[in-house]
Amino acid sequence: MKVIGIIVEYNPLQNGHAYQIEVARRIYGADYVVLVMTGNFNERGLPAIIPKEKRALMGINAGADLVIELPTCYSLADLPGMALGAISIFDKIGIVDNLLFGSELGRLDEIEEMSDIMQSDSYLMTYEEKLGETGVTSSSRKEALKYMGYDRYAECINDPNNLLGVTFLQVLKRINSKIIPLTHKRIGQAYLDDTAMAHYEKAVYSSATAVRRMIRDSYLKSGELSEDIVRCVPKYVYDELISSLDNSFPVFSSDFYDVILNAIRLASVESLESIDGMNQKLASTMLHDSNEYLCFREFDRHLKSKFPNINLDRRYYRILTNQVSTDIEEYEKQGVVFYASILAEGKRSQPLLERMRTESRIPIVRKKNEDKYVSEIGLKQIRNNKNADDIYTRVVISKFRR
Repeated sequence: MKVIGIIVEYNPLQNGHAYQIEVARRIYGADYVVLVMTGNFNERGLPAIIPKEKRALMGINAGADLVIELPTCYSLADLPGMALGAISIFDKIGIVDNLLFGSELGRLDEIEEMSDIMQSDSYLMTYEEKLGETGVTSSSRKEALKYMGYDRYAECINDPNNLLGVTFLQVLKRINSKIIPLTHKRIGQAYLDDTAMAHYEKAVYSSATAVRRMIRDSYLKSGELSEDIVRCVPKYVYDELISSLDNSFPVFSSDFYDVILNAIRLASVESLESIDGMNQKLASTMLHDSNEYLCFREFDRHLKSKFPNINLDRRYYRILTNQVSTDIEEYEKQGVVFYASILAEGKRSQPLLERMRTESRIPIVRKKNEDKYVSEIGLKQIRNNKNADDIYTRVVISKFRR
């Protein structure tokens, strides 16, 4: 039994995502595909455009056998934290043989070499020097590699999926996992390209970013979805989007603006400072200036001009969902993840679930009452997830209620 794991967001699932599951089976011979998927909030600092349960079913329809939810604290983390949470789940459930990811390079040996270089003392020292000069993480990575003579890697390290792969390999090494990494060359648009190629061909590989933009633009213009979207996503995804329209979809960041601004205004400097990724200067500025703006967009524009090198979007949603840094530090010290919550099961999932019962080092939660087997620190993560889901659900209900 060969089991391949893939870390996903599916916000929403597009043709390239379906292709990746096909690669797992056809190219790498997977008997089963297991996904770890972000919940109702995602790593870039976004709410999911459609609820997690429906995105999980998209994964099953694409050919996955099991979808496990990534706890919110890791879904909203920076890349290393997200990777640590997701890979720790795969490692602890005890059944995953390989981790598959797409990359712009498409060559595992090159991703491995970059990973080793970037874990070396000489790189870390050079990176810190460059960070002091540029103040920008992405520029510092590139300049450090260039300074060390790795010009080719300097030019491609900031390609999103190459960086993702490097981070995955570093986490596998960090936790001493036996899971073997695999990569394939990413096809279609780059991860952050936001203009869909829907008019070019019958079926295209647009990025999820581009699909979201197409959804937003067509919905805000007409209240409907552009028919071009059907060429960017599998038909079962398009059908789900249509059936969910004006019920639980589409959900945009703008739907959360008022509740985010209200959460900031009701906080204290101390409580804001306690949130993962915050500091005293940012917390005090955020709280003070929130009362000077009636419009979130103007408040956000103002903050981003003051703190241009900080991903504020992630921090807004961490504040909203109460991702306290000391809690996350405690999780990492105690074992990172403490349960595996099943979001969706395919028709062939039973052998996987049976193996997990005997080989998993953490409880498997399939129903609400099964969390009684979860440790107290795991229950803390579950409560945080529930709080995040409640916030998401309230906003969705408020948007679409008649």
